[in-house]
Amino acid sequence: MIKVSKSVNKTAPIYISGPITSLQKLGEDWKQPFVAAVAALRRLGFREIFSPVDIAVGVEAVCEVQRRKPTYADYMRQDLKMLLKCKNILMLRGWEGSKGATLEYQVADTLGMEVLYER
Repeated sequence: MIKVSKSVNKTAPIYISGPITSLQKLGEDWKQPFVAAVAALRRLGFREIFSPVDIAVGVEAVCEVQRRKPTYADYMRQDLKMLLKCKNILMLRGWEGSKGATLEYQVADTLGMEVLYER
């Protein structure tokens, strides 16, 4: 569940942040929480949503052309580029234990972005 105060600008872009590597290590589908969050945000009225699922597709396509495997740094560089386009960030459950999500939170907080939390 995502709670959004009335002051949140739903026309501004939002980035979704959450654990990925830890879910992969457990053999879980890391994409599912992000897909569900996109659907929930759309129901709440957000239209411009940046998700690591979509970003990963682009990173992997570029690396395939370059005939190499994508690295963690490749994904994080692109994630941060997308985050910087946003005014809001949604932190998914479990983000506190994620190195990447913690970095994304710190960037968002430093830049004064509106931070939303999945409950």
